[in-house]
Amino acid sequence: MTSQKTLEPRKLTKGFATVSKSVERLDAEDKVKGKPIFADDYDIPGTLYAKHLYSEFPHAKIIDIDITKAQASPGVKGVITRADIPAKHTYGNVIDDQRALADDKVRFLGDVVCVVAAETMRQAAAAIDKVKVKYKKLPAVFDPREALKEDAPLLYKERKTNAQIPPKVRHGDVGKGFKESDLIIEKKFTTPFVEHSYIEPESAIAFIDQQGTIRLKGSFQNPFTARAAIAGFLGVGLGKIRIQKTVL
Repeated sequence: MTSQKTLEPRKLTKGFATVSKSVERLDAEDKVKGKPIFADDYDIPGTLYAKHLYSEFPHAKIIDIDITKAQASPGVKGVITRADIPAKHTYGNVIDDQRALADDKVRFLGDVVCVVAAETMRQAAAAIDKVKVKYKKLPAVFDPREALKEDAPLLYKERKTNAQIPPKVRHGDVGKGFKESDLIIEKKFTTPFVEHSYIEPESAIAFIDQQGTIRLKGSFQNPFTARAAIAGFLGVGLGKIRIQKTVL
């Protein structure tokens, strides 16, 4: 059994206010006392509640979406599919390929096929179960190494590859760096799946203010990215969208 040596903070951190020190979060006391206002705490009269219908399959072609029974359900004010998006249909931080709502096919189990808006959450949940989607299952990929093979099923045929970005990153003279290195370690490294968890469910509330601006309050991680995406979907200028990030 080997003993572990305790590493002392480097001298360069001496005098720093936070580096190598335990500090108190500025919002810690308020959160443990329940003071912050989360997105789910807002109560605006006349609010409609939205429920999403997610894909049943990781990869499938959408043959038909029947929303007639959902539209006729009690309390339902609207059922939204891709056909109802007035302008741009995609968004993305690296590649602009993520659909706001599934188009002709679904590409992962989290793909949203349609959204139901109703007077209560219970009514929305009941109506979403009445949406009937006819699928044609397609071959799927579940491993990044398998996805890169030449005969792998393509999620986006127009791209002709499953790779999102060029796989190689080079800076400087790599060969020279190897020659001058005292030690070279070549090995395959893997990391576990990690999901960041908010204190509250991810949620948002949207409304139009007296100036006609579309305002959203919610647990947005990247408010400016969300603002640009929503403006693109609706076909309006950025000035017509205001994002207010609530407590996470």
